[in-house]
Amino acid sequence: MRPVSRSTHRSALLFLIVAILLPLQISWAQTACTYADPPGSCQCSCAGLSTLPPQNPPGRSYDSFVIKAYQGAYGRTPSCAERQEEYWNLVDASYSSAALLEEAKRFVSTRFETQQSYDTPGIDPNGYTQTSEYDQRNPSGQTDRIDLEAFVGDLYKAFLQRSPDAGGQCFWSNDVCSEGRKKGIEAFKVSIEFGNLASGLFDTGIEPCSCTGRFCE
Repeated sequence: MRPVSRSTHRSALLFLIVAILLPLQISWAQTACTYADPPGSCQCSCAGLSTLPPQNPPGRSYDSFVIKAYQGAYGRTPSCAERQEEYWNLVDASYSSAALLEEAKRFVSTRFETQQSYDTPGIDPNGYTQTSEYDQRNPSGQTDRIDLEAFVGDLYKAFLQRSPDAGGQCFWSNDVCSEGRKKGIEAFKVSIEFGNLASGLFDTGIEPCSCTGRFCE
């Protein structure tokens, strides 16, 4: 049997590299700026990018909602204590759909901004303070396009609990570029899709995780 040539090895290696990198390039191109408008700014053209209408997410339990919000904002699964605490907050608010929606808004918003910042009315950037955990992940002082797109992507994953569509992420990144991060949070918490998601939340009647008691370590 003839030995495999070096050129064959190189061709196989090149094919493997392309197969790995091509999906990454496509994924990046769906959310990255086509070009800055004006040049050098954090505004970008969204021309040609597809946008989804407000979705109707399937119903999910309080605990699933809490877990997905933490994963979207912080990129981690919440602790037992964190799951328990918000589960009971949602249970306490479940006496009306309006109260449940307000608690859902408060909970997801305060993964990004502090409670004091959330309580400050308006969208003035000077009234916005990020939580320490989110600020470690994406500092509020970062205004480069890549940081703004990452922030908006996290809003999608925490509030809407899905990946962003390219057009929507581009549009809201432009909006946050001009009006600040608090405006982005305000927009997502009052969005039709977030309202649809919150209306489908339900209590399984089972406390999350294996710890006991209302608040667990």
